[in-house]
Amino acid sequence: MFTLWTLCLPHIQDQETQLITVLIGIGWIAMVAISRVYLRDHYLSDVLASVCLASGWWLLVTPAEAFIQAKMRQFLPEGMLKSWPHQN
Repeated sequence: MFTLWTLCLPHIQDQETQLITVLIGIGWIAMVAISRVYLRDHYLSDVLASVCLASGWWLLVTPAEAFIQAKMRQFLPEGMLKSWPHQN
């Protein structure tokens, strides 16, 4: 979900639509997590640990996004960067 948000949200101009997209994603994450526990595929501790792991990884990678984009601009041809999100 975080990856989809990273790819899609910069292309959505309306903030209301961005908020709706984020809320739908959060609902989707919650429903999948609840279904995993309800269907007895995982324990609650497993689900909570995976949410914490994914959130922690996201918090570590997000600040490095500008650095990664700058490095990719050095190595990729200009034609490939036209659709790159957050390009100024």
